[in-house]
Parts: sequence; structure tokens; C-alpha cells
Amino acid sequence: MQRKDSLGLAFLGHRLSRAQVQDLLSQVELPQNEWDDTYQQTTTGTLKVGEEHGPAEVLDELGLSQRFQALTDDEVWSPRDRAIYRQVSKLDAQRRPEPAPQVGEGNPLFFRLLEENFENWDRDNNTRLELSELDFLMSGGFYGTAREVADRPETATALAVLRRHLEYVQSADPYDGAGVSRGDLYLIEAASTEPLAQMKSMVSEDFQEYLEFSQGMIQRKLLSDEDIRPEAIQQGVAGSCVLLSTMVGLSAEELRAMVRPGLGGESSFTVSFPDGSEQTVSEPTVAERLYHARGNDQERWPAIFELAMAQKLYREVETPDSALRSAIDGIEPERAIETLTGRQADQRNLDEISVAQTREALVALTSRQGPVVCGSRPAALADFISEEELQNGIQNSHCYAILNFDAESDSVTLRNPWGRREWHYQDSPEDGVFEMPLRDFYSSFRWVAGVADDQ
Repeated sequence: MQRKDSLGLAFLGHRLSRAQVQDLLSQVELPQNEWDDTYQQTTTGTLKVGEEHGPAEVLDELGLSQRFQALTDDEVWSPRDRAIYRQVSKLDAQRRPEPAPQVGEGNPLFFRLLEENFENWDRDNNTRLELSELDFLMSGGFYGTAREVADRPETATALAVLRRHLEYVQSADPYDGAGVSRGDLYLIEAASTEPLAQMKSMVSEDFQEYLEFSQGMIQRKLLSDEDIRPEAIQQGVAGSCVLLSTMVGLSAEELRAMVRPGLGGESSFTVSFPDGSEQTVSEPTVAERLYHARGNDQERWPAIFELAMAQKLYREVETPDSALRSAIDGIEPERAIETLTGRQADQRNLDEISVAQTREALVALTSRQGPVVCGSRPAALADFISEEELQNGIQNSHCYAILNFDAESDSVTLRNPWGRREWHYQDSPEDGVFEMPLRDFYSSFRWVAGVADDQ
């Protein structure tokens, strides 16, 4: 029974195909140490799309098909029940494939820029580029003293990419302390191992993409000429999905009413939140605009909202890295809803209610005037095999905007604040908007939230 439980976990965690489950079931008579070795070697990597083949009958032997058939809308499903539903209900279903990752040679300009500027950017002369130093430079420095660095496309792009991958890059040499050292950069550029080659490819691809974005940010429009609409929001690097998804649920008129140029013209902007608070932020630099959210044609207005919210929250919440730019990472939906609407929030934990109760909750929340957002199942810590791993196009530990719920068809319409990446089982444009049947929604999401009833 213990071996079958392990196989069930690995199948639900996308580590074993049905064919691999069948093969391991045929080896249940092996001595424990031999079977454990085979199991561990087989479950080292997450399955790719198209690797789910194998006989469906093996799920009967694991007891998964029987539990799937027993699921009802009137009971609260456990995390395992949800994983069973996600997997068994979509056996061999047609799904949209993930784009194949591109492995490039690496852009030498990224590494050359960091080498040329390393000494000047290392403000405390400790031979490391650290989070506080990168944030300082990206903001333009005290009174704009580093504005040229943060606005020049090449250096702005290098800063934004390094800030995005700081934790990853500093791990190239795990023994030389925190922060990015010249040694870390040398190891990545040399790419003598497969992990280092992947790291080099990742930062180089981002550098090339961001550099192209930066060209459209050199000439700034007046704020009044920017296309301030919720459907134009595209999340950047900051973990601001809750904030942005809440903004998606507002009207264009509500968003425009919140932001205006500061007293000194368009060198600063004031955001007046409906909760009564107000924040004034400087004109975002090119580096900040590459890091933060963008609108159509790389417009800066979503970045202004993110920076204003980060500035507001920096004094209210404790960030793990003590960085202002991180204050909007993973904020609570109640805080985002109350700040952006001035109303109390109503949040429902789907782990505590049934499918039928979720239907009632969505009807209530979407009937009120205001944003409705939802959070997906949590990501697994480290590299443990987890039943919560979704692998269905829905990103783990991510917030989406709920645009509509049709109770008659039991269909939820959602938008990914990235402006791309949809649920795999619907043929929809690559714009982040997609529909899910209620049961699929319930099995992939953990909470929903909207404005509270005024009555």
C-alpha cells in the first residue's frame, strides 16, 4: 500500500506518466532499497506535455479512478481530491502545448556592461552587487544623480535583468557570500556546466527582450495621452499579481481618476487611492519601467501605480529583503481591494467550501460592483513532489482577475495579469483571457475575494 501511495503522489504531482506507473507497479516485488532507487531515479523531473501516455487502468489499481467517480458538488474536496480531478478528468484531453524554451548562446553585451560598471555600482565597495544597490540605481539615485544610468537603454536593461535574477545569479558560486560577485558573473559567462549554461541563456534572453522594450521607453508620452485601461495591464517582474488583478476589475474611468501629474509637472505623479491615502512618486526611470508593469506600447502608467502602492505599503508591511520595491510582492487581497476601492473585502477560502458553495460565492461576489480576484493553489516548497503542482496552464501561487461568472453554464472567465498564459484546455487568443468550467476552477484555485456587500 505504501508503494501505491507513493506512485499515486508522483502521478498527481506530474512526476510519473501512466506508462511509468505501470512499469513501477510491475516491480512491486523488488526489495525495498531497489524499488526506492528506481522510484527516485524515475521521478526526478516534471513531465512535459505529451508524456501522459499509458493505460488508464493503472489509475484503478491506485484507487484514483474510484475516488474521481465519487466526487460530488456538495462535499469539500481535499487537496488530493482536487489533484485527482485535475488529472483524471483530463486524461488524454487535447491541451495547448507550452512554447519550447529557447536555448541561446548568451549576449556578451550583458556581461560586458556589468564588468565595466561593477566598481561604480558597488557603492559600499564590498565586491558584491546587492539588492539595495540595484534598487538605488534603478530609481535614479538621490535627487536623480544616477538618472542617466537608469535611463540609458543598455545600462537600464542590465540593471533590470540583474534585479530580476539576483537570487539566481548570486548562486552561481554558492560559497562567495550574498550578492552578485565578479566570480558569479565569470562562472555564468563561461558556462562550464549545464546549470550555468541555462542560467546564461536565461539572463541573455531577458537582456535581449528588455533591450528591445527599452527602445520604446525613450520617448515618453504625456500621461493624458497614455491608454489607461484595465485590459492593457501587463505584469512585469514584480510579484504584484494581486494588485494588478484588482486593478483589472476597475473601470478605465476609476483608474484615470486616481492618477495625476504632480505639482512640478510630469517629473512626478500623485496617486490618490480611494481609501483616502495619497502617494507622490517620481517619473519612473527606464530601468523601473522594465521591471514594473507596463501598458500598451510599453506605457508607464501601471508602473506608476505599482510604485505608489509599494511606497504606501513599505511603511505598513515588513518585507523579507527590506526593499521598497518588494513591498507589493504577494500582498493580501483584502489590502489591495480596500486600498483601490475604499470598501471592505469579502474573501472566501475554497479549501473550506464545496463546489456548490463556490458557485454561490461567485454569484454573490460578481453581482457586486467592484473587482473580483482569485488565487491559485500554492507552489511546493523546494523540489518536493507535490499534489498541488498544477501543470495545466494555471500558474501556482498566482492571482487572476475574475471577469465574469455565468451560473447557467457554470463557466468562470478569468484574466492573467501577465497578459498571456491561459488554461491549457481552452483554445483562446494569447491575451491572458480564458474560460474554465466551475469544477476545473475549483480544483485549481484556493481562494476568491471581492468587495463586501454594502448592506
